[in-house]
Amino acid sequence: MLTASCGLAPDSYELDNQCSSAKPILVDEQQTHSLHSRYDKDWLRLRVEAGRRYRVRIVRSFVNNSDVVIELHESCTGFSSGRGIFVHHTATASGYVYLEVSGQKRTRYEIVATEIR
Repeated sequence: MLTASCGLAPDSYELDNQCSSAKPILVDEQQTHSLHSRYDKDWLRLRVEAGRRYRVRIVRSFVNNSDVVIELHESCTGFSSGRGIFVHHTATASGYVYLEVSGQKRTRYEIVATEIR
């Protein structure tokens, strides 16, 4: 008996469903990820420098950009300080911020982090 799968395969950044397993994203780096199951969440960490401003955005979702949401957290235990298909952040201290990406549908998406000058 043959069976077919209509789901997406996990991306190369998995396992990243928890903040403690967040994979790095660099400034000006664009990455392609997938939300391969209904309950998949992708966590990334971005190194920031005090006093600098950053924007992280979904460049493209292969379903619909509004189906993918980024939440920015100052720490793994902190509340989110921004939510949407893009978030802005002004770093008050040097270190990492954490990005939680989730969605309502299975999809691949591209995400990029930039410094606002």
